[in-house]
Amino acid sequence: MVDAIRPEDEQSGAISRRHTTHPRHAITPVRVNVSADGSMSALNIRGGELSIGTGWEGQRFNPIEMLLAAIGGCAAIDFTTVLARRGHPLGGLEIEVRGRRASDERLEAIEVFYALPEGAGVSDEDIEVARRLTADVLCTVSRTVQHSSPVEFVIVEHLPNDGGEAELEIEVETK
Repeated sequence: MVDAIRPEDEQSGAISRRHTTHPRHAITPVRVNVSADGSMSALNIRGGELSIGTGWEGQRFNPIEMLLAAIGGCAAIDFTTVLARRGHPLGGLEIEVRGRRASDERLEAIEVFYALPEGAGVSDEDIEVARRLTADVLCTVSRTVQHSSPVEFVIVEHLPNDGGEAELEIEVETK
């Protein structure tokens, strides 16, 4: 990790550390395009496209629903992978993710519910191991939300064209 002091912090007397992630841990970026008509879509570098809704009407997922879906999708991948490694390949799993909005426009609570298919034949111990590993170790999305990653909003002339390989610089308060 690289530590740096920003000139404006040095002038103001506020000292903060700037940490950079190593590119090998970088996640490929997602771009969001806003069309002239106001419609939005997210694109990944593999050519995938996801329409984004702007409210609670219509069929498109809005950003809050996309976050809940990301948590559910990540949990489904990790939970079923753990069970498969323990000898229980599982199809027919259903997951519901619910969130509750706080008065300050953030989600204050998120719950993930698992419903195993009838007759799955998985022991309570294996289910609990899969649930615990998913929640505490494996699910990158839910763990990011739980542990709160810093988010920085930056205005640039042009978006980077490096596929996410450049170092990410985000301020992190250290004690």
